[in-house]
Amino acid sequence: MLDIQLLAGFAVQVDGTPVPEDAWRLRKARALVKLLALAPGHRMHREQAGALLWPDRADDARAVVNNLHQAVYAARRALDAAGADGAAILGLRDDVLALNGDVRVDAVELENAVAAARANGTPAAFEAALADAHGELLPEDRYEDWTAERREALRELVTGAYLELAHMVDEDAAAEALQRALALDPLHERATRHLMRAYAQAGRRQRALEVFEQLRSGLRAAFEAEPDEETRRLYRELLSGAPVEDAREAAPALPLALTSFVGRERELGEVARLLARTRLLTITGPGGSGKTRLALEAAGRERGDVRLSELAPLGDPALLPAQVAAGIGVALPSDADPVEGLVRAIGERALLLVLDNCEHLVAAAAELAAALLARCPALRILATSREPLHIAGEVAWRAPSLSLAADGGDPLVSEAVGLFVDRATAAAPELELGPDDLAAAATICRRLDGMPLAIELAAARIRHLSPAQLAERLGTALDVLGTGSRTALDRQQTLRATLDWSYALLADDERALFAALSVFAGDFDIDAAEAVGGDALDVLGRLVDKSLVLVDRAADEVRYRLLETFRQYGREHLADRELPVGAHRRHYLALAERLAPNWARTTGGSARSPPNIRTCARRSPRACAARPRRRCGSSRRCIVSGWMAATSSRAGAGATRRSPLARSATGCAPAHSPSPARSSSGAAATRAASSSTPNCSTSSASAARRPR
Repeated sequence: MLDIQLLAGFAVQVDGTPVPEDAWRLRKARALVKLLALAPGHRMHREQAGALLWPDRADDARAVVNNLHQAVYAARRALDAAGADGAAILGLRDDVLALNGDVRVDAVELENAVAAARANGTPAAFEAALADAHGELLPEDRYEDWTAERREALRELVTGAYLELAHMVDEDAAAEALQRALALDPLHERATRHLMRAYAQAGRRQRALEVFEQLRSGLRAAFEAEPDEETRRLYRELLSGAPVEDAREAAPALPLALTSFVGRERELGEVARLLARTRLLTITGPGGSGKTRLALEAAGRERGDVRLSELAPLGDPALLPAQVAAGIGVALPSDADPVEGLVRAIGERALLLVLDNCEHLVAAAAELAAALLARCPALRILATSREPLHIAGEVAWRAPSLSLAADGGDPLVSEAVGLFVDRATAAAPELELGPDDLAAAATICRRLDGMPLAIELAAARIRHLSPAQLAERLGTALDVLGTGSRTALDRQQTLRATLDWSYALLADDERALFAALSVFAGDFDIDAAEAVGGDALDVLGRLVDKSLVLVDRAADEVRYRLLETFRQYGREHLADRELPVGAHRRHYLALAERLAPNWARTTGGSARSPPNIRTCARRSPRACAARPRRRCGSSRRCIVSGWMAATSSRAGAGATRRSPLARSATGCAPAHSPSPARSSSGAAATRAASSSTPNCSTSSASAARRPR
């Protein structure tokens, strides 16, 4: 057990044996262990660690690498001093640093305890969680940039928990909880107002006035500022002797947004329209697509009573009714069925209930939603989930990606670029983005498929990389896009963590097919999916439901695709890469062989050959070298190359340049091109290949069923 203390100071124990203070020979070795202790999964890419620990050496990559290796060596030696195997505990593999084994971090446990208390919703749960809230996070590193955001987030989390506890208890207990909150953050105005009201309710108005004076003195000393208008108004009420409302005022129905909401006005209008005609609307989409933010923004624009129940921290489906009850501000009787108690508590109340992050409890959420909607006539539910709830009356609406800039168009008309610019300037206020930077930002957003979480994580890296540098590195987006907001759920702090969460919810056959589909270079049809994944129709449908595979419809054709970051992740989980790669190659080589006689009409002037055709050309055996020149046209490799040469040569009138892959066909005799008057199957293949989709739509399996 590696036990790391970060609250009220840094200390490490290995299986109960403390690491001696003098064993930490380098300050950066201690900092590295602290950084990994706070990182999601206790893992971090070495480039990110180097950028955080040596921000002033961003232009000297070699120095950063050397410094990091020295810090790793020194940290391992310090762990060795406690009788541990430092190299095994602090690993560096494939450019990823990690703390291995059983790791306990007091700050992380406090965050989890508060989340569990909110799910439980009882005063006892909050008191138990807050019993370990002692001391500031890493006080010795108060002026290190990489600690500031997490420290502030933890302080706000604990202060908020004290405020929630104060809502649940009597005036004396509330005053005690609020005093502990103000000990953490003496200038917290909301906690100050609560404490003033608690003292006033207890008949101690003079003490309430003293609390205000302490706040005013602190604000003047720290910021030369005055308390806000709401606090001053309460102070005037106390001076006048007017009645003061109960200190246990209701918590805000929806959390206040800490960042601006960018774009998506059309989507907000669509959600509002759907909410007006259905009682259950589920916003679906992959992890990181912005479902929660869109739902909260839409709910905040609705009139009437709106309440939020956050299901992400909840692991036990049996606690779901209690979590929903806490969200809507009611207590469930302990001697009755919780669902029945919730039905009675809501009754005929006109309420819009937001159920956020249902995917890991989808069966329980569906059962509860069905029971509530059947018996609470004025209840509406807005749910977010990576898959629909699949109950009667549900409208499932998929949240689209942010709009992208057209090639050569103005980047700033793109919602995705607008989000990138907004978050980048927040991360680096001194940043001024020029035309080249905006063009690079548009490239980044296209590479990330307009996914909001990925774009926000990319924008956060602007502290250390220019947009152009970041665009160059996105070939490994899962590692480049590291930690974002410290206050986000663990699974939303990195792109990899978001995908890990989705992948963990899949059944074994879904995982196998998802990985196999990563071999496709563009979109694909059901025949192609079955070529690489076997009898895939049912499993593919489940992956679509779970937002890991996207569906595009054009006329009477349905095609499927993976987002680029999903494709990268799927490749990492291929148990045997050769099997799906070989199946992909055979499928598209057979298709190319069939379509080759018609490629003059197939290309239709297109400047690019289909991505999967290009991919199978790269993967095909180099048959040409082994064949006599006069027979080379019969090889499938040459058929593919001929296709690509034809597409390249027809890219435009007078075009003289050809793609590198097309040039690779030079030296091979062209495949025989028979008369355009071919069988009906050839004409059908031509029409299919000429569709607007990027890959061929006719499969080798269907070709075998038609006459030649």
